[in-house]
Amino acid sequence: MSVNDAVALAARLESLVRRADMFGKDRLSILEEVNDIAYDLRAYADRLDSAMERELCDDRQYLSSF
Repeated sequence: MSVNDAVALAARLESLVRRADMFGKDRLSILEEVNDIAYDLRAYADRLDSAMERELCDDRQYLSSF
């Protein structure tokens, strides 16, 4: 996770806390938003994993050409 990603995640969580406080969000609403954030993070992790796997395969193909 890059610094920018971490800052964006922190901002999202801080926004959730502010809105929960300002608008009196109930437990279910907060849990739904936390679940949405977790879903987005899981999708991001899956994309990173796929990119690393593709890079590894590309490296192996490059090395096998020697």
